[in-house]
Amino acid sequence: MKHRRFITFAILAVLVFAGVAFYGDLNETLHQIYGFPIRYWLLALGLALANYLIRWLRWAYYLHLLGINVGIGTSATIFASGLAMAISPGRLGELSKSYFLKEQANVPVARSSAAVITERFTDVIAVLLLSTWGLFLVPYGWTAFPVVITGAFAVVFFLVSDWGARRVDILPLPHRAKSFLGTSREAFRQVLSPRPLVLAVALSTVAWLAEGAALWFVLQGLGISASFGSAVSIYATATLLGAVTLLPGGLIGTEGSMIALLQQLKISGADASAATLIIRLSTLWFAVAIGVAATMYLYVLMSRRNAPPTVGDEAKEPFADGD
Repeated sequence: MKHRRFITFAILAVLVFAGVAFYGDLNETLHQIYGFPIRYWLLALGLALANYLIRWLRWAYYLHLLGINVGIGTSATIFASGLAMAISPGRLGELSKSYFLKEQANVPVARSSAAVITERFTDVIAVLLLSTWGLFLVPYGWTAFPVVITGAFAVVFFLVSDWGARRVDILPLPHRAKSFLGTSREAFRQVLSPRPLVLAVALSTVAWLAEGAALWFVLQGLGISASFGSAVSIYATATLLGAVTLLPGGLIGTEGSMIALLQQLKISGADASAATLIIRLSTLWFAVAIGVAATMYLYVLMSRRNAPPTVGDEAKEPFADGD
């Protein structure tokens, strides 16, 4: 079933890539991509890496708050594995990080999931803040800011307040589910208290600002004049609109809105298509590649740990204490 979903996603990704290329005139778009200066590729990839590094610092901070000590290497690898889940609807697949924490360090999923969910929450707030200008270019986009902010803080209130706890208690849920939610609530109270929330939103904003800056450098590499603020806002707005579609990786929604917003700056269809494809390769697909590699590494570690001992290992084991 997982392989079937992956194949479906791959086909969709190829179709979207082809559609964007054809929209901007296939030959001209491909010419722009092939001729894109290598130094701007490196800048875009470097800024994407900066995004991941800053978000990992936020992840490590959350683990510290929750008293989850797994070491820098394990923490970084598990965080990186979550990047592969950028292709999951709403990035909900990043809850796989809780699974890996459970496997690697026996951390309760109910506790670690608070960190994963709060990551997504602070990302939404940060992207929304960065997209303020771009939302005004979208019909009724100005309504998104107050609606999302109000909804976000309503969710926070429900997760951390005694009122929310009482609402959960009266629900006809199994005891195990209520116990899970109770453990999660204590974790949410730790990561969503004022100081951690402000710090996490600040880190998230800087992280997504880096990827917005990557789009600006992509436009510079294509010889397109655009202000830094416009590029950042367009990237954030397209990311937000893509997430709203709940399609894997924000496909279609992100590409379509980014092209439309870039053309608001009087950029040609070919240039807008080339810029969109380059930034998506430098961010989404770069992240997925890193995430897949990290996930494979974690599964290798798990398979080695769970593998039965060989005959040679069994023979050596009785002498291990005497050596």
